[in-house]
Amino acid sequence: MGTHDRDHEGPPVAPAGVVVRLGGVADIDRLEPFWLELHAVHQAVDPELAPWVDDETSWARRRELYHHCLERPDAFLLLAEREGRLVAYAMVAVEPDGARLWSDAWPVAERVAELETIVVLPEERGHGIGSHLLDVADAELARRGIDDMVIGAVPGNAGALARYERRGFRLNWVILSRFASRDERLTR
Repeated sequence: MGTHDRDHEGPPVAPAGVVVRLGGVADIDRLEPFWLELHAVHQAVDPELAPWVDDETSWARRRELYHHCLERPDAFLLLAEREGRLVAYAMVAVEPDGARLWSDAWPVAERVAELETIVVLPEERGHGIGSHLLDVADAELARRGIDDMVIGAVPGNAGALARYERRGFRLNWVILSRFASRDERLTR
């Protein structure tokens, strides 16, 4: 599996006072402030990718995506709570046709997971909660017999990219965009 945390024995050990549990559709609306925090981070680390959609539009579309993800049988939502207060979450989607998505270039399993989102409240960062969420996600995927996972990140988010690489993820596909709204902004 590589050098990431999934190679250890036993269940992942949570940071002090943090409990991680599986969430569901009923929890999605609780995620809005977390998503909007991440949306702001994306804008801050890569301002040249503007224009960005407004927060209301961003959350409406992300909320719809989460509903779609959780309609699939192997997708899951992890909620990290400290003393009953939500402090982080991770949404993991699973594509049942993963072999069609990636197998033209690499040997992959039939189901491929994608870490759609992971967000930790700013005041809770640096305490291992994000790493723990990834450990729990890895354990849950292993329990479901899913070994392959992809993660997308905004290119300017160097810290996130470095953390993922330390967990054994490798840069293997880059998506470039040419959006008319950005082109119009640049030519004004």
